[in-house]
Amino acid sequence: MKKHCLFFLVLLFSVVDAGADNLKAHLNYSTFYAPVTGPYIETYMLVEGSGVTFVKNEKEKFQASLHVLVLFKQDEKIIEYNKYDFLSPELTDTLSNVHNLINFMDQQRYTLPNGTYTMEFEISDKHSTLPPLKTTQQIHINYPEDQPTISDILLIDSYSEASEPSMLTRGGYNLIPSVFNFLPENQNELTFYTELYNIPASLGDEEPYLITAWLESQENFQKIANIGRNKREKAKPVTAFLAAFDISALPSGNYNLVVEARDRENNLITSKRKFLQRSNPRFNIATDGLTDLSIAGTFVEKITSVDSLREAIRSLTPLMDNANLIFTRYQLDKADKKSLQRFLFSFWVERSGTEAEYAWNSYAKLVRLAQEKYSNGVSKGYESDRGHTLCKYGKPDHITGNALNNWSYPYEIWQYYSAGNQRDAKFVFYSHDIATQTYYLLHSNMVGEINNPHWLKMLNRNGASSDVEYQSFLEFYGYKILEEYENPD
Repeated sequence: MKKHCLFFLVLLFSVVDAGADNLKAHLNYSTFYAPVTGPYIETYMLVEGSGVTFVKNEKEKFQASLHVLVLFKQDEKIIEYNKYDFLSPELTDTLSNVHNLINFMDQQRYTLPNGTYTMEFEISDKHSTLPPLKTTQQIHINYPEDQPTISDILLIDSYSEASEPSMLTRGGYNLIPSVFNFLPENQNELTFYTELYNIPASLGDEEPYLITAWLESQENFQKIANIGRNKREKAKPVTAFLAAFDISALPSGNYNLVVEARDRENNLITSKRKFLQRSNPRFNIATDGLTDLSIAGTFVEKITSVDSLREAIRSLTPLMDNANLIFTRYQLDKADKKSLQRFLFSFWVERSGTEAEYAWNSYAKLVRLAQEKYSNGVSKGYESDRGHTLCKYGKPDHITGNALNNWSYPYEIWQYYSAGNQRDAKFVFYSHDIATQTYYLLHSNMVGEINNPHWLKMLNRNGASSDVEYQSFLEFYGYKILEEYENPD
């Protein structure tokens, strides 16, 4: 097995938890490429001190100890693994509650060939009887040797110039990675790092090109004004790119961080995106600038009932970003008629421009269809998982499923030939509520939706407490469901 490195970082948080809690670990990863050794993955694990057990060690200091097992599998075959103990920093006492403030971080690196893997983590507290924390994640590694590519985008908590190389060092800096894609209100700067590979394969050695980075709305892919960085480079096998944005005025919402490389004719060489989520109640993009918006002669002027306007806006929730959801949750019931009309009109103009009225009418038909098919008498059709999906992505191109069999819960598999920017999107819904027959989203391959690698096992009506029982389920009905998922037509 390859050699692995370990380090910990002590972080002080302002929030104090009273007493020990269940083990809490936050995981993330990034993939990179090294010209000599090939692709590799880095894993980052932040453990909360409030959830681990501190005991005295041989130095009479208090210390927590975790046992970590990491597996990388392909079709149940273990390709790489690591098993190690991870120690917290040492404390002189636990009476001062310092252990509840300390969070410690682990970083590991694994060399893996290009391919798709199942990454499994199992983390246990060596001084606790609580069951281990387990998680599974599908990862994809793809760095062709003869094509330009960009590594994953790594968010940075802090960085400093490196006096000598270490596990933390990249591009001449020691980088402390962030495990979170969430940007809280008190974060005013977004710092990130990425690497560009094999640019000479497209341009030739030392040819000039431009690296550009910016933020865009995750909903409509529009660039966010006044947030971006450009850097001119010459083509090399590996180029490091470290940059920072001022996000103090960035409103709440879902965003993509985009990095791309273009030649001097502005042709795209390669690009990479990373999903981010921002909370910033001080700046609400949902209502800023609406007071000057004229609705005279528009379709919303015809909607004069305040109740109808509020319901029309509520029905938009499948399409909303976080900023609009915040408005709907906290301001909708307080807004007057003019504000509601302006909001509704602005929402559709931003999405569809001069076709705003047509887009609204088309969407309203989907809302009515969702109400007709998926309302259960308690909640609106668009509030159900199937209705939400219908309104967000439109009518599916193909639906298959079975509501009556002894082996599985009732289920439906929806296929979209194209949904958003993704092709061949699939959604699996199931119902375990006999009384209301409400279907819940169990799994999807759509980016940003629930991805559940154990969805097939969870469809088993009789449970699968052993491998033998699960194999029986597969043979009697499970393989049929899997075939419907893989080849729905």
